[in-house]
Amino acid sequence: MRLFEIFIAYVEWGDGGKRRPVLTYLQSDCIIFAFSITSKRRAEHFEIIDWAAAGLHKPSFVDIGSPVEFSMNSINCKTPIGQLSLADKLRLIQFLAK
Repeated sequence: MRLFEIFIAYVEWGDGGKRRPVLTYLQSDCIIFAFSITSKRRAEHFEIIDWAAAGLHKPSFVDIGSPVEFSMNSINCKTPIGQLSLADKLRLIQFLAK
């Protein structure tokens, strides 16, 4: 697994959850830290410009306001659906620095 790769994972919230794309941003020996990806835009969301090249099916945004943690066993780390383009990676790093 590499940083800024996109995987499908079950993301829980409150009393529910669903399978959705997530973007990895940090990894330890047994935990993966990721941001959910959504099609809804909000102030704390980062717009993925090259969403189709990243393996996404529609315009998408990274929800940096709600990071999620996964165990290495809870997402299929061998089959990413895509990754951010270099331009989007650089833009995301600048966005996170603000």
